[in-house]
Amino acid sequence: MLNKKKIKEKLEKERDLLLEEMKGMGKLNPETGDWEAIPDSNLQET
Repeated sequence: MLNKKKIKEKLEKERDLLLEEMKGMGKLNPETGDWEAIPDSNLQET
């Protein structure tokens, strides 16, 4: 039988890891729940 508690804990840890990684690429818009990209400061416009 599946251990739902163990699976839930594993998924929550993965979710937290992904959210931390996404914070480096964008920000969460609290009004829409969508992620918005943050411009890369290393890129230069031509």
